[in-house]
Amino acid sequence: MGDDHVLRADLVASLTDDVRRHVLGTERGALALVGAVGLGKSTLLGAVTRGLPDVRIQSAIANELDCDRPYAIAGRLLRRDHNSAQDRTVLERAVEDLDELCSAGPLVLAVDDAHLADGESLSLLHRISVESDGFPVAVVLSYRPMPERAALTMFAAQPHVRTVVLSPVSDDDVTELIRRRLDAAPSPDLRRLLGRAGGNPLHVTQLLDALVRDSLVAIDPAGGTAELCGDDTELVGEVESSVRAYLRGLPPRVRDLVQVLAVADGPVTVGELADIGGRAPAQCPPVIASAVDAGVVRWLDDDHIDLVTPVYREVAYRDVPPGLRRLLHSAVADALSRGGADLGRIETHRERSVESGEFVRSRQPSSMQAFGVFDADELAAIAAEDSTLARAVVLAESGRFADAADLTDRVLAGTGPSDGGAEDTARRAVAFTVQLAAATLTADIARADTSIQGLLAIPLPPDTRSWLERYRHWLVLVGGSGPVPAGVPAAPPVDEPLNDFGLDTIVPGIHAVLRGDCLGGLEMFERGQRAAGGPGLLARESAAAGLWAMWAALHAHGPIAAHARRTPVARDGRTPVEMWLLPVRHSVAAAVLFFLGRWDECVAACDDAAAVAVRTDSGWTSMAVALAALAEVYRGDLESADRRLAGHDPAGTRLFGFPDVEYAHAELAAAQGRLGAAVDHAAGAWTVAVDGGRSVWALRFGPHVARLAMQAGDTELFAAVHTALQEISTAGCPALSPAVELVEAMGKSDPVALARVADAFAARGDGVGELAALEEAAVAAASADDRESVRAYARRAHDLAVHVGASTVTQRLSGRVRESGVALGVLGRRRGGGVGWESLTDAERRVALLVGKGLSGPQIAARLGVSPRTVQTHVSHALAKLGLQSRVGLARVVLGHDQGR
Repeated sequence: MGDDHVLRADLVASLTDDVRRHVLGTERGALALVGAVGLGKSTLLGAVTRGLPDVRIQSAIANELDCDRPYAIAGRLLRRDHNSAQDRTVLERAVEDLDELCSAGPLVLAVDDAHLADGESLSLLHRISVESDGFPVAVVLSYRPMPERAALTMFAAQPHVRTVVLSPVSDDDVTELIRRRLDAAPSPDLRRLLGRAGGNPLHVTQLLDALVRDSLVAIDPAGGTAELCGDDTELVGEVESSVRAYLRGLPPRVRDLVQVLAVADGPVTVGELADIGGRAPAQCPPVIASAVDAGVVRWLDDDHIDLVTPVYREVAYRDVPPGLRRLLHSAVADALSRGGADLGRIETHRERSVESGEFVRSRQPSSMQAFGVFDADELAAIAAEDSTLARAVVLAESGRFADAADLTDRVLAGTGPSDGGAEDTARRAVAFTVQLAAATLTADIARADTSIQGLLAIPLPPDTRSWLERYRHWLVLVGGSGPVPAGVPAAPPVDEPLNDFGLDTIVPGIHAVLRGDCLGGLEMFERGQRAAGGPGLLARESAAAGLWAMWAALHAHGPIAAHARRTPVARDGRTPVEMWLLPVRHSVAAAVLFFLGRWDECVAACDDAAAVAVRTDSGWTSMAVALAALAEVYRGDLESADRRLAGHDPAGTRLFGFPDVEYAHAELAAAQGRLGAAVDHAAGAWTVAVDGGRSVWALRFGPHVARLAMQAGDTELFAAVHTALQEISTAGCPALSPAVELVEAMGKSDPVALARVADAFAARGDGVGELAALEEAAVAAASADDRESVRAYARRAHDLAVHVGASTVTQRLSGRVRESGVALGVLGRRRGGGVGWESLTDAERRVALLVGKGLSGPQIAARLGVSPRTVQTHVSHALAKLGLQSRVGLARVVLGHDQGR
């Protein structure tokens, strides 16, 4: 909900009462304070917590260093290091910590600047707020709406969360702020000056403090007013510095919109805005909405948009480089002319479009010199002669790669290989260079290849031509546009020193991993990392914090070894290389977390990948989409998985050529009971991987495709998987060697061999592989009517599934063994049934009844004379047996059972 028209003092009282009710009463609830920089989120959060002197406050302030340190914020809040690569019970440990903290009394967990927090902590706080029944605890988060974080959106969407979206404060609030600070009402002149802050409490406070510091405010004792005295010209810089810092922190697309509106010098319609930017009107609303959420743009009554305050226009206009400013004035004039605007306004923009000034140079000229063709001065000289090409350069440098690619098409359509001589050839080279960078970021493999062909048709230095040839191999490998080629350019000899981490080691390294030689690929990547830091553009690979080595280590040594290589990485890239790498970096981190069985964290990393991809028009999202959907399927959230997959084309760009999305569709269909569709999807994914020579994917997912084939009785698909895996050498990827043994043992229905495979996966930290092998061991024992072994393997599988939250696996396991005439009952002990209230043990039933009465973990432990950890284990088992996701659901079942007796 919004609280736009409530005085801040009244809002503080209301929010404080809400939080007090949540922690002292039985009403579950949480609080989200959302607003742009300077709108008073931190102040409001502090006022609320200070209003609870009888409540314990555990608080943390997130910062840029926390964004990719798993459980950094949770550790500070709960006083425990939750970042253990082998820990599959993060939520269970967090609940123990929460039990201990709540035993001392009511508790508020407060996080300021939560938009900077790590995804794992945000997911954990989300879960805590959902499952907080029985705990005297409330979660309070303050954060900016931009950059958007999916975990925060999910948190605010919960029905028990009160969301307060802060807007600029009213004149009455400004007056009250001045009264509190100066003990006097502001004079009209002082109010006029403070009005430049646009209702932003931070800017108002900064400007007021500057006035007081410089003795430019005097209190009139007779009238009780604060009077402005002296020249206020020097004060303008105070608020402008604050505004400039805020505008520079906005996402690139919002900054671009602010620049356009600043140059337009007046309201514009959506159609005019689209015309100025050379895009379709339908593309504008999301950017406008983000700018409105950020508090810099507002809608007017006549469906025009404008900046919220003149000071934003003044600061943004001065910060637009002269060359870009002239280009924008020309585009604004053209758009206003086509829209029938006032002739005087149009003429003003025409005059400003030809004012003298230097051409805006590339902010990162090295990104336009990827192939050693131009230096910064040459680039500026060429682009200055072509306004369309200049706009393409500027758009590419600001991260708007899709728009940049479209503009280069227009440039290239007006030139030809034999037209215009050397000058035209240079323009085409720049256009192809920009287009290649843009096409790479947007994952438009066909357009990128066309760009390379165009560049190779131009006379280039030998080193540049060689680099482009390697780049073409790179595109095939990473973009999956065709089968993995039999060979690629070899890496330099081992005794030859490298100047940088470049394509000479990246290309053969990726090729080796895809073909199953992960150890060889890891060696290539580590060699490149050791050489990182040279003068070349790809020296910035090091900013990706070992992306390639982490990816290879996952398949070479397993998730534990790969997770040990995970290090913090910036959320925003500075060059095209970094920009394309960031979504992939988050996707690889998500893969490591997925196979560790840490699915909440996996989904958070996938959401980070998606958020970065949106900011850069990146098309490298297939792995993140598929992994998040698979995690949701395993956890039983089929609706979310279906919704996530519905927005992604399985036949679109596949990162590394992996058919991840097709396979995710297969698992979703199987969980929905559509085995025919599941096998169709799985067979399609298998064909894409095997026919494309992507052996590492076949090893990783082959056992799961084989399981789907067995479930559906498709002996042909199972035989195809079995045969293909027998032909793949695992010498180069020891972490995946158990996959071949798993399918072999499945074919022989050998439960003992399957249990050994489970142990092998467990040793590498591969929770997904271990769970798959245990499930097959139980099924194989059931087919042999070895009931004792069935229950032993099922118990181990069940315990692991409960720990990682794999409710879909527990349900599937029960169904598969039941087909062989074996009922699992309660983890192997016969009762009235394997599910439902009667399936609970006596201890689990006692704990469930006390949860239903609202007791916390420590209270239950004290009453029963057991440890809080034992209580949580019983709660977890009860949830799994009853098919529930939270204590809330358990309490409802208890209530229903009591009423039904």
